[in-house]
Amino acid sequence: MSEDDDPVEEFTAPGLDDQDKYPDTNNNLDYSWILLWIFKYQARFRLSNVAIDSLIKFFSMVLLDVNPSRFENFPKSFYTAKNALGIEKLGKTYAVCPECNTLYNVSEILTQDGTDRGGFKCTHVEFLNHPMRKLRQPCGAELIKEVPTVKGFVRRPKMVFPIPSLKMQIVTMYQRPDFEGLLQKWVNRGNEPGLYTDIYDGEVWKTFPSSLENPETSRFFTNDTADSHLGIMINLDWFQPFDSSVYSTGAIYGVICNLPREVRFKRENMLYLGLLPGPKEVEKHKINHYLSPIVDELLEFWNGFNLPNGKRI
Repeated sequence: MSEDDDPVEEFTAPGLDDQDKYPDTNNNLDYSWILLWIFKYQARFRLSNVAIDSLIKFFSMVLLDVNPSRFENFPKSFYTAKNALGIEKLGKTYAVCPECNTLYNVSEILTQDGTDRGGFKCTHVEFLNHPMRKLRQPCGAELIKEVPTVKGFVRRPKMVFPIPSLKMQIVTMYQRPDFEGLLQKWVNRGNEPGLYTDIYDGEVWKTFPSSLENPETSRFFTNDTADSHLGIMINLDWFQPFDSSVYSTGAIYGVICNLPREVRFKRENMLYLGLLPGPKEVEKHKINHYLSPIVDELLEFWNGFNLPNGKRI
């Protein structure tokens, strides 16, 4: 390996001089850009929530000293900062059966005070019509664990599957000044008959209908809709997050095929769809449980929605 082949990515801090480029998640907070900068700083340098909690506390003390009246409501913890931006409300978290990977709404298995609903167990039947009776029985796995606290213990799901808001991620991308221009580049690309160099040369991209009821009426991917009709390709990659133990997990992510190939897989252009819980790889047929809520959200996108600037995608 040469000296120029540095395996460590060259990280730089988020810019402080472009607050106007940060998505405005809450117009009532004139300090929301500060919180967004902090969370971007966390992602850039891969810092823990504990470290960011301390950083937010420090910011709070400094800002109160500078202008107490303006920053009296500035968050004083990681938790309150997320609530101030509405981050917790922008996604969903499902409880996962540790045996069969069936997903449940947390409210289905826990009461509002955190206690379990009568020892709730997984009710999923893997082979509903199997001739063998024992294979038609519910899974029956325990979904709840007891977590010790200073006051005793609380009950929590054994495994969880958090899903961030896809809509919020896309809205944030469209607020970049160059994003729509990148989406339109494929329209003017050169191509030769019979030569396949990218997804745009394939039949799916050329013939995908805009209406499933009348597939011959119009096409979904056209020059006029290049920056509004998005083609999202879903991917799944497995990886080992820890060096000291055997633990495998998988990241489900989406890439926007409208973007040029050289920027399509860059981190800032990728859509985070979900992180499969470990400690081992999920069996192939059980991945469908995790894909189900993601597909539901994508189906909602099929009818389109309006961006903050009025553009409809």
